[in-house]
Amino acid sequence: MIFLTDDSRAERTALSRTFPHGKLLLCCFHLLQAVWRWLCCKENDISMSDRATLSAVIEDTLNARRESLLHSCYHEALESSAFNRSSTARGSIGLSATLTPCL
Repeated sequence: MIFLTDDSRAERTALSRTFPHGKLLLCCFHLLQAVWRWLCCKENDISMSDRATLSAVIEDTLNARRESLLHSCYHEALESSAFNRSSTARGSIGLSATLTPCL
């Protein structure tokens, strides 16, 4: 079974316990919302001017329809000047590598 949820920890925990072999997916809207919140969080030290650029790179990665496009978006993120200005974003790039396209 596949479950598409928001980022409610309680909901995801209950589904995992009830359906231990089920696959939990986070819906694209809620994932992008979480990315935007992360980008805007003061502790992450992402400049206001870089937020839209980084958000767009993540959205492009998320919406990639082919694996080759996913890798291309990932490498574009690595080369982005907005990405390279932020040590916090550089430290979190592993998250982008694990994103799968919403097919």
